[in-house]
Order: sequence, then C-alpha cells, then structure tokens
Amino acid sequence: MTYLEVFRIVPGGVAGLFVGLAACTTAGAPPDGFGISNLRVGKVCGTYGGGDICEQTYDIVNDDHGICMYNHQVRNCTWFGYSFDHTPIDHDITLDCQETSDQPRDLGNPEGVLARHTKSVNFQLVVPAGGSHFFNPQYSSGGDRGTRVQTETESCSYHGKILFQFTRHFHAPAAGT
Repeated sequence: MTYLEVFRIVPGGVAGLFVGLAACTTAGAPPDGFGISNLRVGKVCGTYGGGDICEQTYDIVNDDHGICMYNHQVRNCTWFGYSFDHTPIDHDITLDCQETSDQPRDLGNPEGVLARHTKSVNFQLVVPAGGSHFFNPQYSSGGDRGTRVQTETESCSYHGKILFQFTRHFHAPAAGT
C-alpha cells in the first residue's frame, strides 16, 4: 500500500505533512515563554485547504474530495491539518517535529517527491512572527488505500520541550463514496 503525502512549504522551511490524531497532549511553555493552547486537529474546510479546522476529529476518511498539487501535478486529495493559538511573538519560532506511521508511504510537496517508502520523518515547522494563531493545512492524495487503517503520530517541540503530540487514524472511504 502506497500513500502520496504532502509537505506544505512556508517561508523559512517545510511546514506540514500527512499527520495523525487520536490522543493529544500539550505541555507548558518553554523558558522564553512561548506556548500554545486550543490545539485543534481534523478536517479542513474547503476544496483547496484554506481557512481552518472545520471538523475536529481523530479519524480522517481519505475521500479525495479536494484539489491539491503534488509533484507538479494537480490531483484529487483529502485536506486535513491542525491549528493552535500561541503566545504572541515578534520573531519567527521554529519547532522541531517528528511524524511516524505504522505503514510506509511517499512524502512530497508541489515541487517533487521528498522521500519514498518511509515510516518516519523529522522536519521543522516555522510559526511566523506577528500573530497569535497558527494553521497548518495538510493533504493526502492517491495510492491504493485498501481497507486498512493507517495510524500516524506527530509531535513538535521547542527548545527540547514537547509542545504537542497527537495520533490520528486514516480510513479508506466506504464503498460507493
């Protein structure tokens, strides 16, 4: 079973990927006071991944009802992601993140394939200065999803302290959808 999964590129680095959620934890603020609250994970509103989380859920059905770009190709996809409120900041904050999966899959972005047949990836997520809310849209596209549930866990830390961690389950759509 192969999944095509996408990173979203933001100024300063890669931000996003095919993620998961089932249990969620958040930690207190690191020494410089940066902290998050109101973590929401689930389905993203709209066909193109704009907006915010419109359905908070730990289970995502890969229905491919959205549109996205993967490896220079327009594809049908499923939009999901996460958002959180954070301490107002006057400079960019870089989070160190890790995502693991119980099944291998391909990872990429609109420009190309970044990794093939992988179960784990480390990446950095840039929270831009000047705001107090962060939204990270992500999507999944293509592949033979079969009937097996894919479980993925993501965590992000700042200065070595975990800010959040969640596990999410991805399901094939019901027959006929």
